[in-house]
Amino acid sequence: MEQALGQISSLTDTGAIVSVDVGSACARCNAGKGCGAGLLQGTDRRVQVHIDLPPGSKLREGDRIALAIAPVYLLRGAMLAYGLPLVGLLAAVGIARLVAGDLPDWQSVLSAIAGLAGGLVLSRVILSNESVCRRFVPRYDDASHD
Repeated sequence: MEQALGQISSLTDTGAIVSVDVGSACARCNAGKGCGAGLLQGTDRRVQVHIDLPPGSKLREGDRIALAIAPVYLLRGAMLAYGLPLVGLLAAVGIARLVAGDLPDWQSVLSAIAGLAGGLVLSRVILSNESVCRRFVPRYDDASHD
Protein backbone atom coordinates (compact mmCIF):
# COMPACT_ATOMS: atom_id res chain seq x y z
CA MET A 1 0.00 0.00 0.00
CA GLU A 2 1.08 3.55 -0.66
CA GLN A 3 1.26 5.41 2.64
CA ALA A 4 1.32 9.01 3.73
CA LEU A 5 1.86 10.29 7.25
CA GLY A 6 -0.55 12.81 8.66
CA GLN A 7 -1.53 14.41 11.93
CA ILE A 8 -5.05 14.39 13.35
CA SER A 9 -6.14 18.02 13.56
CA SER A 10 -9.66 17.35 14.86
CA LEU A 11 -12.07 14.53 15.59
CA THR A 12 -15.60 14.34 14.19
CA ASP A 13 -18.60 12.14 14.95
CA THR A 14 -17.69 9.75 12.15
CA GLY A 15 -13.91 9.99 11.99
CA ALA A 16 -11.11 12.52 11.95
CA ILE A 17 -9.71 15.41 9.95
CA VAL A 18 -6.09 14.62 9.13
CA SER A 19 -3.58 17.18 7.92
CA VAL A 20 -1.20 15.70 5.34
CA ASP A 21 1.85 17.37 3.83
CA VAL A 22 1.40 16.88 0.08
CA GLY A 23 5.09 17.36 -0.59
CA SER A 24 6.03 14.27 1.38
CA ALA A 25 2.84 12.27 0.94
CA CYS A 26 4.17 9.86 -1.64
CA ALA A 27 7.43 7.93 -1.44
CA ARG A 28 7.60 7.76 -5.23
CA CYS A 29 7.29 11.54 -5.50
CA ASN A 30 10.04 11.99 -2.93
CA ALA A 31 12.28 9.69 -4.98
CA GLY A 32 11.50 11.60 -8.20
CA LYS A 33 9.57 8.64 -9.67
CA GLY A 34 6.01 9.84 -9.11
CA CYS A 35 3.16 10.53 -11.49
CA GLY A 36 3.91 14.24 -11.71
CA ALA A 37 0.79 15.44 -9.87
CA GLY A 38 2.98 17.09 -7.24
CA LEU A 39 4.43 19.41 -9.86
CA LEU A 40 1.01 20.94 -10.35
CA GLN A 41 0.36 21.42 -6.64
CA GLY A 42 3.69 22.65 -5.33
CA THR A 43 5.64 21.02 -2.53
CA ASP A 44 4.74 23.15 0.51
CA ARG A 45 1.06 22.39 0.53
CA ARG A 46 -0.91 20.70 3.29
CA VAL A 47 -4.32 19.20 2.66
CA GLN A 48 -7.07 18.27 5.06
CA VAL A 49 -8.53 14.79 4.55
CA HIS A 50 -11.61 13.44 6.32
CA ILE A 51 -11.15 9.77 7.14
CA ASP A 52 -13.35 7.21 8.86
CA LEU A 53 -11.98 5.70 12.05
CA PRO A 54 -12.76 2.20 13.28
CA PRO A 55 -15.26 1.98 16.17
CA GLY A 56 -13.59 2.22 19.56
CA SER A 57 -10.52 3.98 18.21
CA LYS A 58 -8.37 5.57 20.91
CA LEU A 59 -6.81 8.17 18.62
CA ARG A 60 -6.73 11.80 19.79
CA GLU A 61 -6.02 15.19 18.26
CA GLY A 62 -2.32 15.59 17.54
CA ASP A 63 -1.67 11.87 16.96
CA ARG A 64 0.40 11.05 13.89
CA ILE A 65 -1.10 8.30 11.78
CA ALA A 66 -0.43 6.60 8.48
CA LEU A 67 -2.98 6.81 5.69
CA ALA A 68 -2.99 4.30 2.86
CA ILE A 69 -4.59 3.72 -0.51
CA ALA A 70 -4.63 0.21 -1.91
CA PRO A 71 -2.50 -0.12 -5.06
CA VAL A 72 -5.50 -1.34 -7.07
CA TYR A 73 -7.27 1.97 -6.40
CA LEU A 74 -4.15 3.94 -7.33
CA LEU A 75 -4.06 2.08 -10.64
CA ARG A 76 -7.77 2.64 -11.25
CA GLY A 77 -7.44 6.34 -10.47
CA ALA A 78 -4.50 6.67 -12.85
CA MET A 79 -6.41 4.86 -15.58
CA LEU A 80 -9.38 7.18 -15.17
CA ALA A 81 -7.29 10.35 -15.02
CA TYR A 82 -4.67 9.53 -17.66
CA GLY A 83 -5.78 6.39 -19.50
CA LEU A 84 -9.19 7.55 -20.74
CA PRO A 85 -7.82 10.71 -22.41
CA LEU A 86 -5.06 8.65 -24.05
CA VAL A 87 -7.55 6.04 -25.27
CA GLY A 88 -9.78 8.84 -26.60
CA LEU A 89 -6.85 10.34 -28.52
CA LEU A 90 -5.79 7.04 -30.07
CA ALA A 91 -9.35 5.94 -30.84
CA ALA A 92 -10.20 9.22 -32.57
CA VAL A 93 -7.11 9.06 -34.79
CA GLY A 94 -7.75 5.41 -35.58
CA ILE A 95 -11.42 5.97 -36.42
CA ALA A 96 -10.58 9.01 -38.54
CA ARG A 97 -8.04 6.95 -40.50
CA LEU A 98 -10.53 4.12 -41.00
CA VAL A 99 -13.29 6.45 -42.17
CA ALA A 100 -11.32 8.91 -44.27
CA GLY A 101 -8.26 6.89 -45.23
CA ASP A 102 -4.96 8.73 -45.49
CA LEU A 103 -5.43 12.11 -43.76
CA PRO A 104 -3.41 15.30 -44.04
CA ASP A 105 -1.39 16.02 -40.91
CA TRP A 106 -3.61 18.88 -39.77
CA GLN A 107 -6.71 16.66 -39.86
CA SER A 108 -4.91 13.95 -37.91
CA VAL A 109 -3.91 16.53 -35.29
CA LEU A 110 -7.47 17.87 -35.08
CA SER A 111 -8.92 14.39 -34.65
CA ALA A 112 -6.31 13.64 -31.97
CA ILE A 113 -7.20 16.85 -30.11
CA ALA A 114 -10.91 16.04 -30.37
CA GLY A 115 -10.33 12.52 -29.03
CA LEU A 116 -8.18 13.83 -26.20
CA ALA A 117 -10.85 16.38 -25.28
CA GLY A 118 -13.53 13.69 -25.36
CA GLY A 119 -11.46 11.43 -23.12
CA LEU A 120 -10.83 14.28 -20.69
CA VAL A 121 -14.53 15.12 -20.51
CA LEU A 122 -15.45 11.47 -19.94
CA SER A 123 -12.76 11.15 -17.28
CA ARG A 124 -14.00 14.25 -15.44
CA VAL A 125 -17.62 13.12 -15.62
CA ILE A 126 -16.72 9.75 -14.09
CA LEU A 127 -14.50 11.34 -11.43
CA SER A 128 -17.20 13.85 -10.46
CA ASN A 129 -19.33 10.96 -9.19
CA GLU A 130 -19.14 10.92 -5.37
CA SER A 131 -19.28 7.12 -5.09
CA VAL A 132 -16.38 6.73 -7.53
CA CYS A 133 -14.21 9.32 -5.77
CA ARG A 134 -14.89 7.78 -2.36
CA ARG A 135 -12.74 4.81 -3.43
CA PHE A 136 -9.71 7.06 -3.78
CA VAL A 137 -9.89 8.59 -0.29
CA PRO A 138 -7.04 7.36 1.93
CA ARG A 139 -7.93 5.03 4.77
CA TYR A 140 -6.46 4.84 8.25
CA ASP A 141 -3.78 2.13 8.29
CA ASP A 142 -4.18 0.87 11.86
CA ALA A 143 -1.31 -1.61 11.48
CA SER A 144 1.11 1.32 11.58
CA HIS A 145 -0.19 2.87 14.82
CA ASP A 146 1.56 1.93 18.07
